[in-house]
Amino acid sequence: MIHPKSKLRALWDVLILLLVVYIAIEYPLRYILNYTPNKYLKAMDIITTVIFCLDIIVQFRTSYIDRGIVVTEARLVAKKYLKSWFIIDLISGLPFEILLNYNGMYGQLLKILRLVRLGRLMKLFKMNAILMGRARVYNIQPGIMRLLIFLLWITLFAHWIALGWLHLGGISNSLSFAHQYLRSIYWTVTTLTTIGYGDIVPITNSQTIYTILIMLTGVGVYGYVIGNIANLMSNLDIVHSSHAKRMEKVNAFIKYRRLPKKLKNRILDYYEYLFERNIGSDESDFYSDLPKSLVRDIKLFLSKDLIAKIPFFKNASDALLTELVLSLKPVIYLPGDYVMRYGEIGHNLYFINKGHVQVLSHDQGDVIATLSEGSFFGEQALLSDEPRNASIRTNDFCELFTLEKKKFQDVIKKFPAFAKEMELERIQRDKTHKL
Repeated sequence: MIHPKSKLRALWDVLILLLVVYIAIEYPLRYILNYTPNKYLKAMDIITTVIFCLDIIVQFRTSYIDRGIVVTEARLVAKKYLKSWFIIDLISGLPFEILLNYNGMYGQLLKILRLVRLGRLMKLFKMNAILMGRARVYNIQPGIMRLLIFLLWITLFAHWIALGWLHLGGISNSLSFAHQYLRSIYWTVTTLTTIGYGDIVPITNSQTIYTILIMLTGVGVYGYVIGNIANLMSNLDIVHSSHAKRMEKVNAFIKYRRLPKKLKNRILDYYEYLFERNIGSDESDFYSDLPKSLVRDIKLFLSKDLIAKIPFFKNASDALLTELVLSLKPVIYLPGDYVMRYGEIGHNLYFINKGHVQVLSHDQGDVIATLSEGSFFGEQALLSDEPRNASIRTNDFCELFTLEKKKFQDVIKKFPAFAKEMELERIQRDKTHKL
């Protein structure tokens, strides 16, 4: 399987992007002007078809990342691809060149097939995903990338409008094609921006209708452009700006301390996960302004998924749930992190909200069991004051909630039955996982 963040996949995405821009420029040009492609364009058509066909294979052979873990199982990769871009990629990969070169093709059918070939332009919708994906990989500010994508779309849009004007005979045929196209682009820009100097005017009814439509479109596009640029400049944006400032500090620290590449990547992966999950914003200031009763209700609501996953929480009293929820602290672990090690003195009880952890043997480090969402661990060291009897390592990005030893003891004093229920659940867990 090809890793989605590998250099090979990045180069392939760049190649696909260049071909997508090429067909967005050349295919409408060929369809509107109806010229016969020379041998170089025919060769380019064949190359494009072959690469688009290969792209389908590449997609089936590229793993994807789900919650920090790389999914390489072919069945899951295929299922995800079939539900996303497969249909568009399949249409793009059809060998139109072979059919269009068939001399026995009926004229009407040939026109239809040429029109259907424009279906490859649907791959333009994939362009946004490719560029935004590369922006995440190379840590390019999303606001800047969105602006670049927007400018690219405006350029293509202007190209298509100019071709439409040429098709309607808006520019004199006595001029060279380069001169005609340049004049047509000039007309497009002045019309879209509603400037309209009047040096190029519609003559026929079709040209007049086309001009009216483009002028109306131009009003919307002009407003959209101004609005987007203003939004990007002011918004670039609050969340992204905050994240960018944080990452500047992080990168400065990494550079100043000359941290090794492996450690650097782990740090950046951690912050990327926090950003994707919208975690990490300082909530203490927000809670400090609210009454305790409202803070309790908010935390109970935010913890409802955790409460639903853990069996002995379901029948717990509201008083017990409130005590626990107000005492829990969220913590994030990266894939491969050790949450605790064998022989350590325990200070925390852990609840798994998202992700999976592996229980390791203390001698060989073999995986004894895998615990998932709704499981808990670390309670034995708190109940008996004994050292940790196993090591726990994360399998993917994990969102855990911790309960400190002192808080744990306070809860047990207030609710003695909680310790008994936890012990019963622990015994059941150990039987299930054969611990």
